Amino acid sequence: MACVGQCCANFCKEFKAFALRGNVLDLAIGIIIGTAFTNVVQSLVDDIITPPLGLILGGVDFVNLTINMKNFVYEDQPPVVIRYGSLASEFIQVLKHLLRSKCSCPENEGCSKWGYCGRTDAYCGDGCQAGPCKISSKTIHTSFDITPEVFACIFPNIDIDLRVRRFNGLTEAMKQMKWKPINSTEAAIFLAHVSHETDGLKILAEYCSKQDTCNNYQTSWCSIEARPNMKYYGRGWFQLSYPCNYYNAGKALGLDLLNNPDLVSKVDKIAVSTAVWYFKETEMNQLAEQDNFGGTTQKLNEYECSGKVGYHMQAERIQTYHRVRKCFDLSEATTNLTC
Repeated sequence: MACVGQCCANFCKEFKAFALRGNVLDLAIGIIIGTAFTNVVQSLVDDIITPPLGLILGGVDFVNLTINMKNFVYEDQPPVVIRYGSLASEFIQVLKHLLRSKCSCPENEGCSKWGYCGRTDAYCGDGCQAGPCKISSKTIHTSFDITPEVFACIFPNIDIDLRVRRFNGLTEAMKQMKWKPINSTEAAIFLAHVSHETDGLKILAEYCSKQDTCNNYQTSWCSIEARPNMKYYGRGWFQLSYPCNYYNAGKALGLDLLNNPDLVSKVDKIAVSTAVWYFKETEMNQLAEQDNFGGTTQKLNEYECSGKVGYHMQAERIQTYHRVRKCFDLSEATTNLTC
């Protein structure tokens, strides 16, 4: 039976061992094993509460040992019932389960505190070891390094010198911004958007800038006004656009990008840093950790979503994502692709 209700919400499980019937020898063996079980569990589990062991000799011939463990997730399993005759073997099986702390989960599934794979809060919430773990003060996050080899796979159509310069800009920006992808899915989504926005990192400013025809970015939704003779068309790895974004990104980076927008296209580290800033500021990173590519597209360019004028461009962006995933040896994504 699946774990439901408040118990699951609090990540608790109750193990009950009913066991010992018959003579005093049976009872003594049960006490020894029960005590060992309690000691081992106490060393493994935080916040353990062990009720007193009730031993009633004479008319009542059983021992009831109940252990409540907070933050323990063991879904789709009944309470462990240890019966006389199989007490030792079942005790060993429980310990094996408790000791299991490592797992190999699919990229889009979380590895729970106890080594199980899944996508719900039981796996991706408190105690999550790896995968799309939800942000929490108790969550254990891993980090993922983007290697030069993977980078070359994603951006094969630029020369080596340019690729090295772009990669160095990435590593410098990640260090400055204190950001690393949590997993390869987050890295793939970030770099897929980069590839789509920059024509495979061939450009760091919109093509329209060469003809000086980028005239639709001078006003935006906030009180920040465009500076005279400055253009705020798309620049950088995420094509930063509009005065508001240049001002806010510059404030976060300690730069005056409102008066110096060309820095975003001329300095590789800044080109990357503005993208990382936007990725985190809009919480695209959290959607990316959970393999929600469509959600990240909506954050970056809602005009490509269903019913919008640029909807036809979304298919191209998704194809780029499929290609980038292969560079990370990820399986083909089938859900959360569109917005």
